[in-house]
Amino acid sequence: MKRLSLTLGAALALSAPLPLAAQDGAPAEGEPLSEMQATLADPAKQQRIAATLRVLGEVLLDMPLAPLADMAERITGEAMPDVSPHTTLRSMAPEASRLPEQLKRGTPRAMAAMGEMTQALEALLPALRDMANRLDEAAPPAR
Repeated sequence: MKRLSLTLGAALALSAPLPLAAQDGAPAEGEPLSEMQATLADPAKQQRIAATLRVLGEVLLDMPLAPLADMAERITGEAMPDVSPHTTLRSMAPEASRLPEQLKRGTPRAMAAMGEMTQALEALLPALRDMANRLDEAAPPAR
């Protein structure tokens, strides 16, 4: 059952950010990191994303797990325990019910921290580009 929980948890965690990636306001490729930092530091955007994550968390907690267990079995080739069609993550782990609210409370702080890391990354970009150029020059040509 622990393996099933880990597999299902991983599937849920990987699917959670997908709607956020499609939202307006996400920086376009090549957009300066300072603009991304401004987006991450915007309190209104932080609150909107936090609210979205809270709702998404509630939806994921109430999603039936049987189809995910079937998928995990097909992907891994390992037999998974039978899961009732009515089993949800919330019913399997009632303590998980507090996670959506924790996501909502923690998202603004996490986004602010990512914004600060973005500033540091922007300062490192020239060195990273130089390193990439040096690696490209040193690499043997592709056949």
